[in-house]
Amino acid sequence: MPWGWIILGLALPTLITWVYFDLLSNADSIYQKTSYAIGKGSQFLLLSVVVAVWLRKELFNDLLKSCSSLYLRIGFISGTLIGFIIVGAYFAVLIPLGLLDTVSAQAKEKLSELGADSPAVLLLISGFYALIHSGLEEIYWRSFVFRELAKRIPPALAVLVSSIGFMAHHIIVLAKYFGYQSPMTYICSLGVAMGGVWWAWLALRSNSLLPGWISHAIVDAAIFGVGYLLVFG
Repeated sequence: MPWGWIILGLALPTLITWVYFDLLSNADSIYQKTSYAIGKGSQFLLLSVVVAVWLRKELFNDLLKSCSSLYLRIGFISGTLIGFIIVGAYFAVLIPLGLLDTVSAQAKEKLSELGADSPAVLLLISGFYALIHSGLEEIYWRSFVFRELAKRIPPALAVLVSSIGFMAHHIIVLAKYFGYQSPMTYICSLGVAMGGVWWAWLALRSNSLLPGWISHAIVDAAIFGVGYLLVFG
């Protein structure tokens, strides 16, 4: 695979997020929805091309070959522990200190713009992101970006670079709610990067995407659970 495809894979999610969350932040909701659909579509079109041309056999192995039950358990346990940390931080730190007071109103406004301001719709979106989108992200960031980097540079450096790429677009999202001056933006972004490091390590050691997908899905479920409480709790 040429380097250009890997660099595009690293940069595209951040570019899409910048357009949607910053450039069009004050635009009419129809433009926001359209840009989000085009952005996500282009990201997974890129992934589809990469898989079809270069990664078919590797991705098949990543998803379907047998994986040690040890790593599957590690994926489940790590996801559960991280999920408990997220929920615990929400109840023990973020709510008592009022760090999410402004975030709640902004989240409600954003969901209203997207037509997702009902509990049922948010639950459907949460289920999709936790179960399906987490797997697509594992394919994109670990099977595509990380694995291709690891063929060209030392694995430890590939873990770091892919995890920074995974974190970068989250900074823009978090800054939308906390602001670029808030430590919360960078604390949460660091947590995302650490998740990227952990899931890349799991992919490297297990030679499978399944442990990371399990862990990622549980973490996303915890995050969306907190989001649900923040908006409707």
